[in-house]
Amino acid sequence: MPSHTKGSIVFLEKQRGWLFTGDIMLTWEVWGQLSDGDFAPSASLSVYYESLMELQKRKSEISCIFPAHGKKEGNPEGCTEYTLPPSVIDIYCKNIARILKGEVEGELYVHPTRGGKLVRFEIGGIVYNVK
Repeated sequence: MPSHTKGSIVFLEKQRGWLFTGDIMLTWEVWGQLSDGDFAPSASLSVYYESLMELQKRKSEISCIFPAHGKKEGNPEGCTEYTLPPSVIDIYCKNIARILKGEVEGELYVHPTRGGKLVRFEIGGIVYNVK
């Protein structure tokens, strides 16, 4: 499931409907499309969107999403540090589509190793390259 990195994967535990997403969706901003080198290169924003759309097709099978990272601050009611509702898939799809269509442009994001643009979502968000 190319996204945060080209080699990203997800696991769906079908009996419980648990989706383990790694860094694809988070309770805070996903760092995506920042690395184009040999070490864990990111997928393009459009490929990331395609991966999200694949998850959206299976949303009815998902009862809870478990991301790799989380933080307590700023989470919406009902989201814990390491759990997200299936509706987060729609939130990520909608907002990544808006970025791709040019409907929203992120604010400048400065970091000691990588910079880019930041767009925060109702849950989570993305830091991405402007290239």
